[in-house]
Amino acid sequence: MFGSTRRVPSDARIRNGYLYWMGTNREILKVNLVTDTVSRWIQIRQSGKNIKVGDFGPTDYFYGGGVSTDLCIVPASASGVIDATLQGSYLSEDIVAVRVFNGISTLHQELHRQPS
Repeated sequence: MFGSTRRVPSDARIRNGYLYWMGTNREILKVNLVTDTVSRWIQIRQSGKNIKVGDFGPTDYFYGGGVSTDLCIVPASASGVIDATLQGSYLSEDIVAVRVFNGISTLHQELHRQPS
């Protein structure tokens, strides 16, 4: 048992002994699965970039997104408050899932256009 929180997770990933928890805001938490210690992995500096979903690529880059966030790309070495690299093509989209398949850089996004 990892305790409790008032934030409801929107997505989670397990990578290298940590559970990465996305909760519909700019912060992504990580939980050490051995010690049950919870800490902030990253917080996106840009306002309005609330990461709801994400996945890790083969080189440990993290690809995440949410409502009108664009596809945020976070380097493996990131920690603390960061400026996310934005992909540039999905700013008006609602990204509902991001998955990396087969250990290669194939990225699949399910997109839902916001009404104009």
